[in-house]
Amino acid sequence: MQLPPCTGSLDRRAQRPAGNAEHAVASAASADSCKFRLRSAPQLTGERAAEACDIACFRQLTQTSWLYTFRGSVLMTEITTVDEVTRDWDWFAVDTSGAVGHFTTAGMRKLPSSVKADNEAALRLIEYFDQEAPKRFDYVVQVQAEIDAGALKDIRDHNWYLRSFAAMASAGLFSYDTHTEGRMTDYFLVAYPKSPIRVDQLPSEVRDLVQRTKSTCLFSKSLHISEAETTLW
Repeated sequence: MQLPPCTGSLDRRAQRPAGNAEHAVASAASADSCKFRLRSAPQLTGERAAEACDIACFRQLTQTSWLYTFRGSVLMTEITTVDEVTRDWDWFAVDTSGAVGHFTTAGMRKLPSSVKADNEAALRLIEYFDQEAPKRFDYVVQVQAEIDAGALKDIRDHNWYLRSFAAMASAGLFSYDTHTEGRMTDYFLVAYPKSPIRVDQLPSEVRDLVQRTKSTCLFSKSLHISEAETTLW
């Protein structure tokens, strides 16, 4: 059955963490029990110290990138335009049914505004779904994707192409690739789980980050999703 392209729009409201700075620092001290930890922090003195009401302790994802929160407003490291177009990004979104989608850009697609706004969150989600998420779901590879992969003469290339998408589908996600030839600028479904995971089944820290990027369509009904649509998510 040919699935229709995704269309529609939806307002997005990002969740902002809030808390107490002393509690956050104390939690960071017990490293084994803290999902997100702070190994180095800016010196908060004088007026700046008075303004600080919270420090969100995020796991170090790069040597210098950290997320800090002051008076409930998140100061985030934005993904630069250069990084956006020179890296093959994996990014994630939740649809209106609670299903989770995985998308890969091949360095050729603009990221959704909610993803581009927070480099640390983007890297954390890649880390979780690639390395930590249980791979226990039965999945199906789309027929056309199998045909495209089958056109690769070397079976090793065939398996290599499908491997990452199959891994995401086995984690319960709808997994989309992007066209790299011609003028098409959409994402297309490669593999999907028979019984998709729901966003409320994810660990709370991962769930909160995924829910920042909200799809305007149902992944189960979308074989193709346009780049123009996803940039608004």
